[in-house]
Amino acid sequence: LVVGGSIYAGTLDGFAFALDANNGAFKWKYETEAQIAGAANWTASPDGNDIWILLGSHDNFLHCVNAADGKAVWKYETGNYVNGAPAVSSGYAVFGGCDAIIHVVSVADGKAEKQIETGAYIAASAAHIDGEVYVGNYDNEFMKADIAAAEIAWRYQCEDAVFSSPAVGDETIVFGARDSRLHCVGRGDGKMV
Repeated sequence: LVVGGSIYAGTLDGFAFALDANNGAFKWKYETEAQIAGAANWTASPDGNDIWILLGSHDNFLHCVNAADGKAVWKYETGNYVNGAPAVSSGYAVFGGCDAIIHVVSVADGKAEKQIETGAYIAASAAHIDGEVYVGNYDNEFMKADIAAAEIAWRYQCEDAVFSSPAVGDETIVFGARDSRLHCVGRGDGKMV
């Protein structure tokens, strides 16, 4: 993640680092209790004065860290690993976990807003747009979830697990799966295009 003149990255030994984007100089490191497999994302603090970095870890937490000094702002606990990067929109961080749940968390305080059961591990990053979440799981499914209703709107079946992040367009969604295929489905109905 590159934001505010800094680079933020996690490591498999459980640290997140901040480096100066101009010269690579070390700024700070933040320790989780397990590996950080996915990318970070960011949000502005509620007062708009700070940048907060959001990252998942295999310690079962989504961490929110102040970008200026690497100090923890809040942590949100899940039931298993958090692999993918959280999507941030409309005051929420939205991500899937290896607890098979799509988590919708307030970025202001790290409190759960919604939890949507999917039936299997979610290992990749989710996409969040217009109150909809798009994500795949280890049960060979790609799905659309409606946040307001806290339910799955449709499911698309693949021949193997979906371990990639989707690209969402106005009408279609494109994602890869472990069935060695690139899939394109309709955003509204989940039918193969």
